Amino acid sequence: MSENKNVLAAIGYIPPLFFIPLFLSGADDLAKHHGRQALVIFAAAALTVLAFRILQLILGWIKPIGTAFWVVEGFLYLVYIAISIVAAIRAANGDLWRVPILGAYSDRLNI
Repeated sequence: MSENKNVLAAIGYIPPLFFIPLFLSGADDLAKHHGRQALVIFAAAALTVLAFRILQLILGWIKPIGTAFWVVEGFLYLVYIAISIVAAIRAANGDLWRVPILGAYSDRLNI
């Protein structure tokens, strides 16, 4: 496995650059695997933003609930960032690592 392919796989975890390993890696399985995972992480973060904005509109006027939404949303962002950093390091090392929970969804993508 060449080091260029590993770097290409790791770059995909910089949002929203997931398309780089998906479309520029050729037939490299490692880069495609990490590109699919980066896409799923990016989609999960985008859905988190959408869901919490809707919840803020509906229930955000209740002060304790609105504050709790901001805290939980911030925690989820930190989790997404931590997962992306760990996955990028694993990709740069050439590991075919599967992200817990979200990795199962990336395996279903036929990209």
